Amino acid sequence: MKFVSNILYRFVRLWVTITLRLFYVKIECTGHEHIKTDKPYIVLANHQNTLLDALLVLCFSNIKNLHFLARADIFNGKKIVKQLLEFFKIAPIYRRTDGISAFKKLDEVWANSKTILNRGDSICIFPEGTHSATYEYRPLKKGFLKLAQSAEDENLEFLPIIIHFENHYSAISKVWIEIKEPIPQSEKSASEVEAVFKETMVLADKNEDATAVFNHAAKIGLDFDAAVRMFRSGRQDEITSIVTSSWGDKLLLLLTSPLFLLASCLFLPFDFISKYLSLKMKDKQFSLSVQLVIKWIFYSFIFFAFIVYDLLTHPYWYETIIKILIVFGLGVFHKAYLYKVKRVLSK
Repeated sequence: MKFVSNILYRFVRLWVTITLRLFYVKIECTGHEHIKTDKPYIVLANHQNTLLDALLVLCFSNIKNLHFLARADIFNGKKIVKQLLEFFKIAPIYRRTDGISAFKKLDEVWANSKTILNRGDSICIFPEGTHSATYEYRPLKKGFLKLAQSAEDENLEFLPIIIHFENHYSAISKVWIEIKEPIPQSEKSASEVEAVFKETMVLADKNEDATAVFNHAAKIGLDFDAAVRMFRSGRQDEITSIVTSSWGDKLLLLLTSPLFLLASCLFLPFDFISKYLSLKMKDKQFSLSVQLVIKWIFYSFIFFAFIVYDLLTHPYWYETIIKILIVFGLGVFHKAYLYKVKRVLSK
């Protein structure tokens, strides 16, 4: 049964990865060379976009057997939500604000975490404690130090991962994931982790400027990771001083518009439905996560219905694979086209 569960988990993770590729214009992950596949890590990621943060780390860091610790209150909803979280190896971690009775369960959390780490699996935790759609550094909670102590393994290292969103509220944007060098356990671990977060993220006093600079970078077609690096080094004026003509972009959009219309027939209905349903969320930051889940459900149903139908009506399986690749390509093109339209209209 465990073997079947693992196969299903790997398949679902792959399908979520494909959905994320269709969801965003571009997702880039750098720093894989810092990860050793034969050892566990305590992964420390910044928290800007609710469920999307965990899924991006899970699907693009390539860390094997990755578990998560998330705040306990998200497990208090519907049973299906709890089951979905457990399926993706997300366990609750309790805080003082959850009440004394809940806080007493922390010993059980540390014991379970020790078991996970000692068998060679990794655990991801979001040390900021809560999510916030800003580019700023926020003080880190020290729970990750307690997690390391509970493992009783001096060779266990902290692996910082920083996620940069070009736009926190729109999927017509890019994401850059930075995997930093592992930090060994020592008396200076906390300060070293904080230093990495501070150096890698855009600082609080530059947050408002960052939004404007990244928007301009998108307009001029500058790669998002390059824009972040330039901003961090204090070269944001270089970005905002660049002005480009949009005639070439307009011509390209015109020539490829028939292909966009074809792709829109397949994907725009899902965009409108998921956007409409996400507007019902009280917390705006959950809107993109809700859109992703809805699209994942829709894509799953449509794609697998198409595969079954095509395999039953056509004898050659390779034809089905080619058609799926074409549809996937149209999905990627559709998102890229909308991104370029957004750039042209904002110039």
